[in-house]
Amino acid sequence: MPKTTKFTIATFNLLNFAAPPLSFYQLHEHYNDTQWHTKIQFITGLIEHLNPTIIAFQEVFSIQTLQLLCEDLGLPYFATVSSPRPDPVYPNVLFHPVVAIASKIPFKSAQALEPCPELLEYLNNQLNFEFNRTPIKCYFELEGFGELALYAVHFKSQRVHSMAHMLKNAGQDDHLLTLLHQTVGQMQSQISRSLEASIVYYDALKTQREKHVPTLVLGDFNDQITSPALSFMTQSFPPNTDLNLPDSVGTSPTRSILLITYLVLITNPQVIFTEAKEMFLITSLHQKNSTQICLRQT
Repeated sequence: MPKTTKFTIATFNLLNFAAPPLSFYQLHEHYNDTQWHTKIQFITGLIEHLNPTIIAFQEVFSIQTLQLLCEDLGLPYFATVSSPRPDPVYPNVLFHPVVAIASKIPFKSAQALEPCPELLEYLNNQLNFEFNRTPIKCYFELEGFGELALYAVHFKSQRVHSMAHMLKNAGQDDHLLTLLHQTVGQMQSQISRSLEASIVYYDALKTQREKHVPTLVLGDFNDQITSPALSFMTQSFPPNTDLNLPDSVGTSPTRSILLITYLVLITNPQVIFTEAKEMFLITSLHQKNSTQICLRQT
């Protein structure tokens, strides 16, 4: 019988992973020892259940703590490309959590995704652009499957930046301010999220053209994949197919794994997209063995 090799690739939003005594965003927002122990137990149990070959994380404040935890769970290869920023007055208060990737197999490379200047100029957004959370772009060599390009992302949240400073004497209960937040503010958030997605999408397609590798984009997209901000990323995918796919633990419709690949890049591929779970199952068939990649999210 042909040998089957299985890889599991997961994404996990850790929700303010900040070890005591660190605080997230505000001085009073932190875990006590009991809360932190409970959180670590939950994360450990879930990762053990998923048993991922590769796992991406979002909302990471305590990078070293997570790296040590992953090592204990058999994921010795770990990468981040940026660091949280401390408050200038209260250094234990952190802002701007980062994304991370842990793996059972070594990285061929891992680096911060640099946006293409020509693309930013084309999108009329070339001045001082920064990702809200810098994506990781990395490569792996999967036995029996070949090279895989992977992006770990956490797109702009749907939280609206206050416009109160643009109106004189506007309080939070100001009706005009509320209307502006519900319209212009929401649109600004959507534009920012769509811009980040466009940069990742462009880089993934450009990389495929140059290197001819299957590509995964995974993480917290902070929006429905069918939303106006993100739907362009899946317009060329096949229609939904009702199949018995691997279960997802704690699935959220905004935390997704996407496959972006040309069919010519995988031998006899079967690519299945299900909108309900927003995940893909990729099966690459070979002459002497088969490789299954199960994609999971939480």
